[in-house]
Amino acid sequence: MGARAAAAPGVAGVGMAEVGVAAGAVAEAQAAQAGVLAVKAAGLGEGVQVENGKIVTAIQAAEAGTIGQIRVHVSGSFLERDPMRAAWKWFNRLRMQKTAERSGVLIYVNLRKKRFAIIGDTGLHQKVGDEFWSGVASQLGADIKKLGHPEEALVLAVNRVGEVLRK
Repeated sequence: MGARAAAAPGVAGVGMAEVGVAAGAVAEAQAAQAGVLAVKAAGLGEGVQVENGKIVTAIQAAEAGTIGQIRVHVSGSFLERDPMRAAWKWFNRLRMQKTAERSGVLIYVNLRKKRFAIIGDTGLHQKVGDEFWSGVASQLGADIKKLGHPEEALVLAVNRVGEVLRK
């Protein structure tokens, strides 16, 4: 855990869970500095493509009038073993920790591995806490299963994050 947290100065806390695991167990396992959760999503299908138009529109609407920054990264890598490690890599590569008031959020999805991770930077996490991130992750997993396509589920997750950015 510590090695990954050190990769992003000022961002700490790594949690992983399968969809359906009680959010409290995940929250207790996390350091309380950043909202981070990785889950396996059974609803992601083989060869699923994600059209980014709706996601981009949702991000623009969610960020409007806020200092927050939301990014969604979709991967199709077979080689990835740890979605959280990949998410941290992209969080750092996109310089999410440089956002105003540390209010960056990355939703990382690997379609082939059927896993995703959510990282919320420290400034936003201090306002919303572990329960919020666990709730977003649980709902994202449920939405993927229910809707059958990750694009719509990602739009809903972005909207949920946008709601707290506007507060």
